[in-house]
Amino acid sequence: MEYSDLVKGYQRLIDKRIKSALANDQPERVVTIHETVWLRILLIHNLKNPDIVRLVVEVSFPNWVYEIPMSSNNDEIIKESSLRIPGVLKELVIHLEYLQKLSDVGFRLELLAEEGIWNASTELKQPPSKELFKALVPTKSMTRH
Repeated sequence: MEYSDLVKGYQRLIDKRIKSALANDQPERVVTIHETVWLRILLIHNLKNPDIVRLVVEVSFPNWVYEIPMSSNNDEIIKESSLRIPGVLKELVIHLEYLQKLSDVGFRLELLAEEGIWNASTELKQPPSKELFKALVPTKSMTRH
C-alpha cells in the first residue's frame, strides 16, 4: 500500500458521506482502506456528526497462529511449532513498532484484550496531514502477508 492509496481511500469516504447521509438509516459508514492477515485500516464516518471521521488501525494475530499446536505427544509437531513461533513473534514486533509510530503522531492506543486486537485510533476533524498519512503507510515487510 502506498501513500496515494490512503489518500484515495479517505477521499472515497468523504465523497460518499453526503449520499450516505441521505440514503442510509445506519448511524455510521465504515470503509476498509487496507487489509492484510495482520492489519486492518478503517475509516469510520458517523453520519450524525458529519464533521468527524475516525481513523482506526487494528493489529491482531492471523487466524492461522491459533492453529499452531502448543503441546502434543508428537515430537515432530512440537518441533514444527517451535520453528514457527519465532517468525510470529518477529511479525508481532514489526506490527507493534508500527503502532508505536502511529502513537508518536497522535493516535490513541488500546488493547481490546478479549478479542486480542491492538487498536490505534484518531479523530479527523479536517483533512489529515501528509505526515499522518505517511506514518499510516505500513512498511513493505508488513504488506507481504
